[in-house]
Amino acid sequence: MDGVIDELMQRASQGGDTDALRRLIAELVSKGRADEIIKVIRYFSAAFPDKSSQVMEILQFLEPSLPPEVVKAAKAIVESVQKGDKPRPKPPPLRPGPRRRRVVNVPMSPRGIALLVGLVLLAIAAGLYLSRSDRREASGWPNCDCENKEYRIVGGPYLRQCQAAQANLRARTDGCGNDLNCIRSKLRITARPDRTLQYGELFCDSVTHGPRAWPLRDGPFDPPG
Repeated sequence: MDGVIDELMQRASQGGDTDALRRLIAELVSKGRADEIIKVIRYFSAAFPDKSSQVMEILQFLEPSLPPEVVKAAKAIVESVQKGDKPRPKPPPLRPGPRRRRVVNVPMSPRGIALLVGLVLLAIAAGLYLSRSDRREASGWPNCDCENKEYRIVGGPYLRQCQAAQANLRARTDGCGNDLNCIRSKLRITARPDRTLQYGELFCDSVTHGPRAWPLRDGPFDPPG
């Protein structure tokens, strides 16, 4: 808040001080707050209609420094009071309005715009890659279902044990993707007649795996669907 404007508003609204009104209008103009002058004139004219002539003289004196639309609106208010039109009910004492924040437009060069667009596209591409990576980790095989929040054994050592077994399986089957025949071949998995695993060189950990883990010792020959 501006202390000078606050003091002038108080003097003008409580005592009908036209000198304070003149100084208040000039101060609002100097502070870039000319749009508040109409509110001041409306209040003063309603509160002190007998001083409308003095208000008009103040407007005429300050007219060169005021925006034309402000002068026109303020004079119309004063003239309405001078003609004897029914004044508005006396408003509450004036209070300074909130200051408007200036919005600064920072110009950007074509190079800066191109850089910004590039960063946005890079962020989108990274998000899509991570999303695909998450889906692959969740559904790709081998998978020991270590991150299953409902069934996994709670505790850091058990989780790390599960993840270590899964990492060994994926290292052995690197390059297979989701080709089950390739995975079975690299792990040397064979099946019994009932389609359970008969033999293999590597499996998920028998204690710390999740319910959808594959391959498991003595588990199904095919991963869960």
